[in-house]
Amino acid sequence: MARVGVDVGGTNTDLVLEADHGVFVHKVASTPHDQSEGVLKGLRELCDIAGVSPADVSLIVHGTTVATNITIEHNGAEVGMLTTRNFRDILHIGRHKRPYNFSLHFEVPWQKRPLVKRRNRVAVSERILPPDGKVEIPLNETEVLEATRLFKRRGIKSVVVGFLFSFLNDAHERRAAEIVRAEMPDAYICTSSEVANVIREYERFSTAAMNGFVGPKTSLYLENLQQKLVDNGFRANLRVIQSNGGIATVDTCSQKAVGILMSGPAGGVIGGRAEGLLCGRSNLITVDIGGTSADISTIPDGRIKIMNALAIRSNSVARGIDPREFALVPFGGAGPLHGVALAEAISAKDIIVPVAPGITAAMGLLQTDMQYEHARSLIVSLRHADQTAIERMNAVIDELVEQCRRDLEKDGVAAGRQKFQRLAECRYHGQGFELRAQLPEGRLTASNLADVVASFHQQHRLDYGYHFEDGEVELITVRVIGSEDVAPLKVARIEKAAEGSDISGAFLYSRATTFDDGQSVDTPRYDRNRLRAGQRIVGPAILIQHNSTTLLPPGYTAAVAEYGNLHVYRGA
Repeated sequence: MARVGVDVGGTNTDLVLEADHGVFVHKVASTPHDQSEGVLKGLRELCDIAGVSPADVSLIVHGTTVATNITIEHNGAEVGMLTTRNFRDILHIGRHKRPYNFSLHFEVPWQKRPLVKRRNRVAVSERILPPDGKVEIPLNETEVLEATRLFKRRGIKSVVVGFLFSFLNDAHERRAAEIVRAEMPDAYICTSSEVANVIREYERFSTAAMNGFVGPKTSLYLENLQQKLVDNGFRANLRVIQSNGGIATVDTCSQKAVGILMSGPAGGVIGGRAEGLLCGRSNLITVDIGGTSADISTIPDGRIKIMNALAIRSNSVARGIDPREFALVPFGGAGPLHGVALAEAISAKDIIVPVAPGITAAMGLLQTDMQYEHARSLIVSLRHADQTAIERMNAVIDELVEQCRRDLEKDGVAAGRQKFQRLAECRYHGQGFELRAQLPEGRLTASNLADVVASFHQQHRLDYGYHFEDGEVELITVRVIGSEDVAPLKVARIEKAAEGSDISGAFLYSRATTFDDGQSVDTPRYDRNRLRAGQRIVGPAILIQHNSTTLLPPGYTAAVAEYGNLHVYRGA
């Protein structure tokens, strides 16, 4: 049996196939009008290259920009929204953030091009109260029905339900969704508590609104691709990589389409981390430069953080990370061409160029765990938590674990292969936003709450450079991540160079080349695929391969590692 990773970029669709007889890569032009066309073309050609029948492919993991493209092009669904009376303008007001604090002349994107037009945000009577989710005003079902019929008259096919404090009690949201579904059975319907069951109404409402905006087209694409695979003889399970780096089913990603907005970059970061670990590096800065975008991630000690077309320095030095202790991993078709220049600009320790830079994101897809995530907000002071509060936290943790367990079991993951990570999103009393801390295994107790507090202090010190030992720490949100470990991609070692051999066998031709300092130097070109483990290339040189080109300026050396990665460093 074989498994395939397919990553769709703005310019190219990259594929990697792993079978018992080896790993095979391929690249075809993307088809923006319908990404599935490029995916199917690439799959058929790759199967021919690998000598594998479509029926022998058991798993296809897909990274797609379909949801991202909908957002950038602003061509999503016409969305209707039901919300709590007097709060229809939360999406318009946002967090009062202004692009230019002292100017009256500026454009606010979420106001000029809203995800839900104001006339389609309909307020209904209902009210849930904090801190326990008590119902103050029952849901007016007649108003919900009238709003639904208004949506139908306007031809709206996507409806979002977002009520105040539904993260404490989602009964009203669920009931409203039932009424809408009965009247509009073919519509795309979601609630804020299903999409982002966390505190803060703007974040919850805007995430749900984005889900309603990208959901219909995204689900249509995924379902269409799934059917085309069957029609072309593929019986594989189709999985999609999410923004959090885990993979999930088509059903899950259709229902929570907002979760795959960063689907494409996530695979690249995972692939870049794997390449670094092959060379014994765990402190990494990945730079994925493709045909349409550049994505950056800092990976301290192997921990992934994804950042999109932001400056490397602002995501490293400004966050307490010293690039001098990190290796730069450039990939994507254009990454290795700029790798040395970027490393010099940030004073990175060295550079690691992946085996197949243009296919690294696709390779990362086959090293991604099956993963589901659920969260619930509750506000508890960890300093003053009594036994009742502790039991309340344990009950929420148990419920979230059970939700993740059901998701994994639905996807065929046996109990023995299920893993659960428990996280507490905490803040100091009075802070605006939270940081993640680890929750201990097993039950929370009065004694191990101190471990949660210590974990938060440590994270705060890492992100901000300081912490308050005596500060009051509040738990705001509990998050549980359920996952299944996936067998990593088996990258083969390349042939080792014979003792005393040189790199003349990889030489192609030589040509004058002008570098950044303005000097023109006669620069040889080498076929990277002919290089062997243990060989060294002294710059200036250009290493050419099918999916990328690596530039080695004067004063730099590239050493070929045992898996074919290039370790690039200053000096001979």
